[in-house]
Amino acid sequence: YSYKEDKSLLSATAYVKKMTRDGTWHQISSTAFFEEYAQSYNGRLSQFWGKMPHVMLSKVAESNALRKAFPFELGALYSSEEMHNGISKTKIEDEFLTEETIGTAPQDDVAIEIPEGADLKLVDEYIKYLEKLYSQTNPVIKSWINKSPKRFWETFPKWVALQEKKAKEEVEEKIVEIKEVKVEE
Repeated sequence: YSYKEDKSLLSATAYVKKMTRDGTWHQISSTAFFEEYAQSYNGRLSQFWGKMPHVMLSKVAESNALRKAFPFELGALYSSEEMHNGISKTKIEDEFLTEETIGTAPQDDVAIEIPEGADLKLVDEYIKYLEKLYSQTNPVIKSWINKSPKRFWETFPKWVALQEKKAKEEVEEKIVEIKEVKVEE
């Protein structure tokens, strides 16, 4: 943590260590500044930001550092501590949620445009993966895809490659297990 001259909280820095494929460890850091993230309502800090500013700011710094270290897996995830004017218990207590606040629920039959040649089964699997990753329903994920189709179709092949790599590693592990069993016999 760092502090201003008046000893009030200025920032929190979090560090994440990530090993790259070549076995090298890298330290990724992120600094979150209190004035940029502290949530307030009617000029007063929200309940948790006022009561536990260090904890709240460290959560923001940690989330930012994790997103920087793992952009593909966590790039679109944000914690409630980071979201200004987001849905929070204190805000829910103070006002009724409107469509402007939370948006409208997408219809169940949201369609997405799928490029020619795309494997429909893999597209469905990727969407199911995103549903679990973001804890969202299929229509919500599909509406996000429609809002950012370019990003979806850029990340889709990366996800497919990752799945293929995992499958290959599983096969290799099974081969090693079989070889070990044969050696023991």
